[in-house]
Amino acid sequence: MIQKVVPTIFAKDISTLKHKFELLKFSSKIHLDICDSKFVPTKTISLRDCFTLRDSSQEIEVHLMVQKPLDFLSDCHTLHVKRVFIHREIFDSIEDFLEVKKQFSNVHIEVALVCNPETKVEDSLIFLSEVNHVLLMSVVPGAEGQSFIFDVLNKIRQIKVLLPEMKIQIDGGITLETGEISLKKGIDTLSVGSFISSSKTPKKNYNLLLKL
Repeated sequence: MIQKVVPTIFAKDISTLKHKFELLKFSSKIHLDICDSKFVPTKTISLRDCFTLRDSSQEIEVHLMVQKPLDFLSDCHTLHVKRVFIHREIFDSIEDFLEVKKQFSNVHIEVALVCNPETKVEDSLIFLSEVNHVLLMSVVPGAEGQSFIFDVLNKIRQIKVLLPEMKIQIDGGITLETGEISLKKGIDTLSVGSFISSSKTPKKNYNLLLKL
């Protein structure tokens, strides 16, 4: 069964990372943001910082906002990551993508594709046909607390028509309002950052989203 709401950890330092892992113990799955300061300007904590801080009972999925995802393969394997999200925008060819996907698959890590707000479905179709799961960014990647870009919702129908079995996740600017709209449009999973982890009532907000 797909977990419909997955809290996101976005942390630039160890203390924030530790705080958010403690805060989100109620969730069986965590969406972990990793930024390399190259693909996006932001630099987050490294995956190795999570080795001793994570709750081993929680499933971790990793969103690699990075230029060279294979540099993170070994650490993802050590963390027992089940799925990584890799950006369409870093690839010049489908062959490059398939090689990265193969390397992760060799250690039993599923690769999902990420599309930035400005990336068109028609320009990504050959990549989407090689995965079962896509993450649509509804903000510009690299920072928390941004406003939801509603135009991104138009991609959901396009993908569902062309690839009806595709699982679609959305990330950025999720609140009760934008979460409800996204789910009604056909989104399978909400990745939720500040609405949960920066809230005074994280578990309550998580449960409110689940009720949608």
